[in-house]
Amino acid sequence: MAFSNCGKYLLAASVPEENCLVVLDVNSGLVCEGGTVILREESVNKIVVNPYADGDVDFVTVGQRGSFVIWKYDFEM
Repeated sequence: MAFSNCGKYLLAASVPEENCLVVLDVNSGLVCEGGTVILREESVNKIVVNPYADGDVDFVTVGQRGSFVIWKYDFEM
């Protein structure tokens, strides 16, 4: 898990059997609209938030065998 730079969002990856990544609104405790992604075969071992992101929630997930994915969540959709 990791918090966004603004502290309003929590990024969380599930256990490998569930294979999902979610963006949660910290104030409401609910999953943000469009904030659920079903992951493929790779599990997420770490989430790293871009400390220089301005506005959007930018982060990288690092998984097994050195795989990584760059994500950008636009919370004003």
